Amino acid sequence: MITGNFALKLEKGFNPPYGGHEQDGIQVNFPSKLRSSETANLFMIEILYRLNNDGRCCAVLPNGFLQNDDASLIAIKKKLFAECNVHTIIRLPGSCFSPYTSIATNLLFFDKTGDTEKTWFYRFDLPDGQKFSMKKNPIVREKLSAIDEWWENRREIKDEKEDESLTETWKAKCVPIADIVEGNYNLDFCGYPNEEKVILSPEETLETYETTRAHLEKKLAFATAALKDALMGKSSELKNIAEISSRLSILNTEFPQNMKAAILQAAMQGKLTEQLDTDSSVDELLSKICKEKQELIEKGALRNKKETPLVTDDEAPFDIPNNWRFVRLSTIGHIYGGGTPKTSQQDFWGGSISWITPADMNNCGRYIGIGRKSITQKGLDCSSAQLFPKGSVIISSRAPIGYIAIAENSACTSQGCKTFSAYSQKLISPEYIYYMLLGSVNDMISRASGTTFKEISASGVGDTIIPIPPIEEQHRIVERLDALLPLCEKL
Repeated sequence: MITGNFALKLEKGFNPPYGGHEQDGIQVNFPSKLRSSETANLFMIEILYRLNNDGRCCAVLPNGFLQNDDASLIAIKKKLFAECNVHTIIRLPGSCFSPYTSIATNLLFFDKTGDTEKTWFYRFDLPDGQKFSMKKNPIVREKLSAIDEWWENRREIKDEKEDESLTETWKAKCVPIADIVEGNYNLDFCGYPNEEKVILSPEETLETYETTRAHLEKKLAFATAALKDALMGKSSELKNIAEISSRLSILNTEFPQNMKAAILQAAMQGKLTEQLDTDSSVDELLSKICKEKQELIEKGALRNKKETPLVTDDEAPFDIPNNWRFVRLSTIGHIYGGGTPKTSQQDFWGGSISWITPADMNNCGRYIGIGRKSITQKGLDCSSAQLFPKGSVIISSRAPIGYIAIAENSACTSQGCKTFSAYSQKLISPEYIYYMLLGSVNDMISRASGTTFKEISASGVGDTIIPIPPIEEQHRIVERLDALLPLCEKL
């Protein structure tokens, strides 16, 4: 949104297509020091040249504009703060434009009334557990009332610290221009202290990798050229080659895992497979599961538990196809706990019952049959360990949270694991659940508790929200992931 007089008459403001890459033939139309392939950066240059005196602007820009240290971007921000009063920057959560992109964005408010003396930063926090969605929970004016209240009564706000030894962080802060200049125009103030790692789409992940790699390789080339000039006795500004090389190495190391996470998320959102009219109904599937659960209760094989609450629109973590449904794990299966028989009782150990610990699950692959130890029936009876059937999905629930494996046979676990067993494996694919839980590890970690180490309880595992497609599409998703994920290991 832009107001004021313009060199060119505009009836609407610009909409920056950030994340794009402009051709060299277009870039040459911009001053060499400001030239960039990133469309959002070129967009900001365009605003600075079109915005006349007393004009006002609010621009929506990605985190990269605030944080990146590319020479041309620093020059753009330097020009922006010198020619305009950048009075406010609002930090927004990554879900604002979901499902179209998970890139975190910011609102930059500035006017052409003089240079910047100070900038207010404010972080907009959603209530716990809530996420925006352009389809199901879009941003509406009323939901931004906290920004309005702060805007009218500006004050600095410190984040509460769980531990006094932690670094001080801010929800709202006024930053003088001297600090911004000293920080080389890094505008990453009032960020999210416990920010969930943003998982991009596979296409965005690849594009971000290619752009960042090209940027770092360019910096490395300049740095090595500067070193060569210095060795030849020419005046040159030396750069830290080791630091740039380290960042490039980290980027290459992290890329396979980032792509794996992107593919898993795309699968969870129904973007890897086609939804077919011939597929069965998920509502009928869930109804059948409910009946099977009731039969287990009537047979005494399952204790009668209170109804699991439905997943509300506000709780939905992302958008899914219309024929899918979100459920909590405890809606479609039972969560088993674990236990350890007394180690001093020799007759509790060395039996025929598989007993699995988190250590056994480390690098075990998709399936696990036995652990390093086994127990007897007496050991099972005299401990809190619980026997679960073949096809159950085991989750390490502490030290660490997030090892996932499917039981190849009936087994039990230590208290360091929780196990999901579907009420009907004909209607819920164990392999599908395996992949959905792999994609839900960060969510489980965020809901874990503990001081010495984090642990998620059986009820916490049961509260995990996952999408359920028709059983036919569950199998298609597993087939696609079986084909794609191994490729990530070869990147």
